[in-house]
Amino acid sequence: MKPILLIGHRGTRKGYDENTIGAFRKAIEYGADLIEMDIHITKDNKIIVIHDETLDRTTNGRGNVNAITYKEIEQYRTLKNYEKIPKLRDVIEHLKNNVKFIIELKNPSLVQSVMELLKGFSQINNFFLSSRDIQVLKDIKDNNNNIPVCYNITKAKEFTLNDYMNSENEKDLPLKFDMINLRSILINKNFIKKCQDLKIKTIAWDFIKYKNPIRIQRNLIKKGIDCIMFDDYRNIRIIIGWLNKS
Repeated sequence: MKPILLIGHRGTRKGYDENTIGAFRKAIEYGADLIEMDIHITKDNKIIVIHDETLDRTTNGRGNVNAITYKEIEQYRTLKNYEKIPKLRDVIEHLKNNVKFIIELKNPSLVQSVMELLKGFSQINNFFLSSRDIQVLKDIKDNNNNIPVCYNITKAKEFTLNDYMNSENEKDLPLKFDMINLRSILINKNFIKKCQDLKIKTIAWDFIKYKNPIRIQRNLIKKGIDCIMFDDYRNIRIIIGWLNKS
């Protein structure tokens, strides 16, 4: 069986607060090859790791991230493990020797700031920049063509999954993707074959509502998926054990 890349979705979404140092460390401890995270920018232009545009769902704070300074945000904590909302730079500094990173850009205005930050790190191939916005990925490639990009196609509006499946070769793509991220329930053999033909790695995500995510993940691996994004860090170790026996 071919090697599979195992990814911690927001570090983990179960057992720890998502998008925190603790969540990322736990995913790495259980065997993640990469950790996926989401970023936004504060009022004073600090890039922080958080999924939502607001603090409301995941912290004891309130308000839009882009309307608050990082100094203000530092006083708040996540709800379960009482962690700080980390800056992207700090996450990379803490974990750069242990794992690779998939960084989801939620806003086109983030591109320049992220590219400037990543210039300070030597292993540029350790970072995969992800977006559902084609223009964001084009801007990234225009800035540095060596950075791998991931197209989050599930909710894309410009170049949809249907458009992708109707493409015949690389010339039909708006740009060359290194990875494509698709919700697990939408993945079939035709999608995987299309990606293999175009030499694009496939990522399956969103297993959080399944009663038996391990069964779904095993089936996707058997179909030829390249990467699994885990919502529960404990399942990473279970899949590693299964792969070692296969």
